[in-house]
Amino acid sequence: MFLGDGIKVGKLFGIELRLDLSWFFLATLSVWFFQSTFVKIASSNYLSISWLFGIIAAALFFASLLIHELSHSLVGKKFGIPFKRITLFIFGGCVEMEEGYKLSAKSEFWMTLAGPLSSFVLAGLFFVLRILPGTISPFWSNLLACLFVINLFMGIFNLLPGFPMDGGRILRSLFWWKTGNLLRATQIAYWVGFATCLALFISSFWNVAGSPLWIGFIVFVFIIPVAGREYKKIATSSGRSGRAIEATSLLGISILLLPFLILSEIIKFVKNR
Repeated sequence: MFLGDGIKVGKLFGIELRLDLSWFFLATLSVWFFQSTFVKIASSNYLSISWLFGIIAAALFFASLLIHELSHSLVGKKFGIPFKRITLFIFGGCVEMEEGYKLSAKSEFWMTLAGPLSSFVLAGLFFVLRILPGTISPFWSNLLACLFVINLFMGIFNLLPGFPMDGGRILRSLFWWKTGNLLRATQIAYWVGFATCLALFISSFWNVAGSPLWIGFIVFVFIIPVAGREYKKIATSSGRSGRAIEATSLLGISILLLPFLILSEIIKFVKNR
């Protein structure tokens, strides 16, 4: 659970593919989300196939996510980086390199950038398919529209400088490339990422730009602790101490704010009725 061994489902380009047990919850949630979205936007004539829409949309969403992760891996392979596995889990996907391999600033930059670029390419592809001349049913029109929005969001969200997300790693690689100091670059990326995640957490509290409640918990309980562990690991290997916000502190903050976040969601629900 949460990046354990998971279930092996095969190999692509010599890279092992695995599903974490938490992925099955995400898969179920995704089917329900797409089905309910279709019910809201489609006419009553198409409601009987809403669950088929949900299953197909969820499958193509995970295919898009896998392409995003494979893009990281295939570009990394061009730099001679050995990869162990790709794991899909509740928060998305994770590419694992073989232990002992050391990245360079250049390889990290291009390998990381490949993921968001692939999402933008897929978004463009789905957009073009939707606007092509000819008759297209509401089923496929809505499906392509959903996939366009999701891939566009995936590309933009991953470019946010929230280390260790793609945007944070790109930021680190640029500082590393310029200064030649991995520890200093990681330190800068970590604290810029912390500020970005804090902003996302606050936006979820006030619903700025429609940020839902779950974004705050993802960034505070998962993303920042992972970044802190990586920063401390690099600091330790450099013979220095690295100061980072502990996961327990972030969990405590989240639990303290949880009643206020739930209350804000209840108020919004009542207002919208």
